[in-house]
Amino acid sequence: PVVPLKVADTIGAGDTFHGAFLSYLELQGKLNRLTLANLSESELKEALYFANKAASLVCTKHGAEPPTMAEMEALKP
Repeated sequence: PVVPLKVADTIGAGDTFHGAFLSYLELQGKLNRLTLANLSESELKEALYFANKAASLVCTKHGAEPPTMAEMEALKP
């Protein structure tokens, strides 16, 4: 799902995407060799969606300020 947002600045989007992707996997207990090798397609999609949402939110502000978890939870598709 895509959430339309107004872009103010794209600085930090890539860094935020990668950080959020790893953060999501860690929060789900999936950031280790055994579980990474066995991620299901749906688990991978969830992690990618989370990372994409974080990168989208960072683009709504000037500067590279990653979103808070509250901002992430408030953004609905």
